[in-house]
Amino acid sequence: LNKRHLRLGAIPEGPFMYLANSTDFCQGNDCWTGICADIVKRLSEDLGFSYEYLMPEDGKWGGYNKTSKSWDGMVLELMTGRIDMIAMHFSVNTARKEVLDYSSGFMDSAIAAVVKGEPRP
Repeated sequence: LNKRHLRLGAIPEGPFMYLANSTDFCQGNDCWTGICADIVKRLSEDLGFSYEYLMPEDGKWGGYNKTSKSWDGMVLELMTGRIDMIAMHFSVNTARKEVLDYSSGFMDSAIAAVVKGEPRP
């Protein structure tokens, strides 16, 4: 990746990516903060690439429409070449796995349902 410029798809969603509300105090990549922004910044320093963040033109993550048999959001933009990579946490599903390659995970989620328990004897 040395000296390559990457276009990275991103959507503001904390704590992974935040976008400054005002560009009065920041420009370009400096307006993005969060876990994913920190990872990208470190990788770019270590691997020698430059980058810019692009939000999807339709504002969507990327879903498949079975009726039109087409993708939208960042998945479509990755497929058409508008972006080179999605720099976000991104859920894996069967449809996406057919058209995307995923990196190794960098975070495990401990999401669980919580219900009232029965009293213990």
